[in-house]
Amino acid sequence: MSLLGWVFGKKRSKEHAARQALTQELGHWRIIELRTEDGLQAVARTRLQRPDLPNLPSFTTAISVCWAYRSEDGFPDAETTSAMDRFELVMDDLSDCDFSYLIQVRTGHDERAWLYYTADRERFLTELQRRAIAAGGPPIRAEAVDDPEWTQWSLLVQKTVGAGELTNR
Repeated sequence: MSLLGWVFGKKRSKEHAARQALTQELGHWRIIELRTEDGLQAVARTRLQRPDLPNLPSFTTAISVCWAYRSEDGFPDAETTSAMDRFELVMDDLSDCDFSYLIQVRTGHDERAWLYYTADRERFLTELQRRAIAAGGPPIRAEAVDDPEWTQWSLLVQKTVGAGELTNR
């Protein structure tokens, strides 16, 4: 095999492995459309399985990050959605790292909420504050609770899967 063939073959192999890992990870997530009895709607991106991390037992704190907004239909307008997207971009590397993991994002009922689990509460909250400033200081609030059994996540999965329409988007 030529040197170029070896190099490009290796590169394609790495790209293929990365695609497979991404496909596998996306398979753990579902978009769920929720409707309450009174007709209110929400959409949740939920991870249906716990992540396969070697240090998962150390992820004992659930942190809910919420962004409230006002709207007529319960969903953010284009300007607010754009600001939320910018915030998500600066938060992206906290979604899957050695000390935090994003489990759910729910939008509707005049609020977007992100649920993370973390192995280091103080580090996560410090990073959240730093990144919120970098994103222009969005109107967020965070609440941290001890949850070593992942009870909040389990209840969310039960409620959202049981109450909503599960889609494979």
